[in-house]
Amino acid sequence: MNSRKIVAVITDILGDRVIIGESELRHAINAHFEIIPSDMLLELLERI
Repeated sequence: MNSRKIVAVITDILGDRVIIGESELRHAINAHFEIIPSDMLLELLERI
């Protein structure tokens, strides 16, 4: 069984569904977007 924690499922600008896991979101924040709050980062991901 998969124990991956899902934070959000978003639809990107091209209409594709993207599953954002807790570990992927944590990595993106820590490595690339330290000053952006997680809710704003998820909105950003929908646009790119």
